[in-house]
Amino acid sequence: MKLLNTLILAALAIASCTCETKTRNDKKKQQVTKTELPMRSDAVPKKKAQLIERTELKQKIEKKYGEQWDFCACILKNDSINKAFKNKLTPEQEDKLIDRWDFVETKCKELTTFDNTTPEERANYQKKVSNCFKNKDFKN
Repeated sequence: MKLLNTLILAALAIASCTCETKTRNDKKKQQVTKTELPMRSDAVPKKKAQLIERTELKQKIEKKYGEQWDFCACILKNDSINKAFKNKLTPEQEDKLIDRWDFVETKCKELTTFDNTTPEERANYQKKVSNCFKNKDFKN
């Protein structure tokens, strides 16, 4: 019986703590209005800095490896090579496919520079990849 009473008290304590926390958070949210929300003054310079960094990186890559293909061309060509590797290939076919993969890799170096660390960045990247498969019109 003591065990049952202890469990009931523990459950009530936990339930009351969670309810109180939600209530406090809801009140805090209600107190903050849109005009009180701080503007992220660092957002614009950060994006500009990222754009400058990406442009500089692209120039370095192109200087070292030559002109790069666009994002969708790289995604679709890499996908095609991956599918081909799943087939049963002769050693000669494998060698040709590896040579093709090496060539595509030099034309798609920029793919390895995408930020993919936050869930938002991964979602944006996945959306961009999905769009490539929906619109399979690419050059190269």
